[in-house]
This record gives sequence, structure tokens and C-alpha cells, in this order.
Amino acid sequence: MEGDESKDNHQMITRYRGVAMHPEVDMAIDEIVNETISASELQSSVELSLDDIEAGEKIKEQIREEFDGIVQMLRFNEVGHEIFRSWYVDGRIYHHLLVNESNPKAGIQEIRNIDAVKVRKVRHVKYKKILRLVLKLLMVLMNIISTKTSQVKHRLVVKLY
Repeated sequence: MEGDESKDNHQMITRYRGVAMHPEVDMAIDEIVNETISASELQSSVELSLDDIEAGEKIKEQIREEFDGIVQMLRFNEVGHEIFRSWYVDGRIYHHLLVNESNPKAGIQEIRNIDAVKVRKVRHVKYKKILRLVLKLLMVLMNIISTKTSQVKHRLVVKLY
């Protein structure tokens, strides 16, 4: 894949959404979503199974409580069909988790949906790491030069902060 990958992702998602607007495709997607997400007023549309997890009942109960809280914040029982449909069509789903910075132990306070088209991949290049690798390579090369020609002796001293 050449070029800007984020632009390609944007075009892909836009194309998927365009295809999903065709009546036949829309009906097929609705059928898949309805078969996948079934909800009733008495029962939640999503459950967490911890049967195969080796942990104490107290920990499992805390995990279940946190899971139920997230399901409630997402309003999954009300809009689960839309969430699943969005994921199914776009092939990805993003959420912004809001945490109170002054009290991080309080956990997630709110969950906001982010449109997949608006998300771009960002890479942070770690220049110090790259510089260290270049310097190590340079030192190895200087070592090779100094051993091949005994007349040339160089000493390389570099400090990184």
C-alpha cells in the first residue's frame, strides 16, 4: 500500500458506507445485526462470561460490575444495534474514554463514540532512540576502521541527555 495509509482508510470506510446504503446490502446488514444482537427488556443484549477465568469470586464480581458499568455508559441495551452496525460496516470502532485526571481511581467517567473516518494514525518517532542506534553504528564503524588501519585511531565520545 503506497501513499498515506490514513487517506486509504478514509476512502475505504467511505466506500463501505456507500455500499451499505444500497437497499439489498442494507437489508442483508440489518438481518445480520438482528441475528447477532438480540435484546429484550428483561435481559441484557450482551453478557460477560468468566467461567474459564482462574480468579476468585470477589475479583470476578468486580469485573462484572465494571463491565455492567461500561455497558450502561455505552447505552448498549438501547443503541447496541447501531453500535454493532457501525462496527460491521466500517470494520472498526473507536471510543474516547474520559477519566477524571484529578481522581483517576474513580475510573472511566464517560465514553464517547468517535467517527472512524475522523481517526488518523499518528506515529511519534523517538529521535533519541534512533540517535543512539546511529551512534552505536558509528562507533562500530570507527572500531572497524581503527582495527584495519592501525595508524588511524579515533575516539568518539557522545553524551545523550
